[in-house]
Amino acid sequence: MHKIKELFTPFAKPSNQTLLIMGLIQLVVFLTWWFLSSSEIIPNPIEIIQSMGTLIREKDLLGELFTSAWLCIKAMAIATVIGMVLSYSVVIPFFRPVVVYVISQARFLTLVGFGFIIMLYTQTADAYKTYLLVFGILPYFVTGMASEVDSMEWQRYTYARTLRMNNWEALYHVVIRGMLHKALEIFRQNFAIAWMMITMVESANRENGGIGALLVDQNRFAGNFNGVFAIQFSILAMGIFIHVLIGFLSRKLFPYAYMRLKKK
Repeated sequence: MHKIKELFTPFAKPSNQTLLIMGLIQLVVFLTWWFLSSSEIIPNPIEIIQSMGTLIREKDLLGELFTSAWLCIKAMAIATVIGMVLSYSVVIPFFRPVVVYVISQARFLTLVGFGFIIMLYTQTADAYKTYLLVFGILPYFVTGMASEVDSMEWQRYTYARTLRMNNWEALYHVVIRGMLHKALEIFRQNFAIAWMMITMVESANRENGGIGALLVDQNRFAGNFNGVFAIQFSILAMGIFIHVLIGFLSRKLFPYAYMRLKKK
């Protein structure tokens, strides 16, 4: 009874075993509800799994997934390099207004209005989709990373100065090197945004395929609702896999950062 009460108590910390059992019960309840409430429009899990197998055999679902994942990672890499340069420059007064008041606010713009302009400046469909994603991701990355730089512990800069570092050396050691783990974490967070945008970008230009083009084919032309749900769950699974993979790499590359978080 105490464990059940603990699950509904604010700030309580139930054991991992209790949370696992609770999660499994919720999953069973959800799947039961799904089976009982499925209709002609919303397929049940078995129909989705069967449709997923058909798409893998006949439409190369896995190949399209990896095509989209590669496009997304490539765009994220470009946006991250540009975003890190812009975010780190926020400590330089000359660049701060551009980063804070121009680039960060660009996240409120839509991609539709700039799609045609980007198309004019790119030669291939792959380049068009890549830079459309870069344009969509960059403001979010800059906003998050610039916020981390702004909230940096000032004592670290002071300590660097006591070691006789000049301002540029302090920038390199305290901000650029010292916040790489933050940059990777923001990369992981913004990957979810990029992965959400991938279907829209690939449906805007279906050349070279991709999961977005396949989703449009199943939804608009085939009217295959089972296929649509199968693709959606494939997108979800791939997104979760890459999210977990980046988190694993972050812990391996920057273990000291997570040790400090545990101490807190």
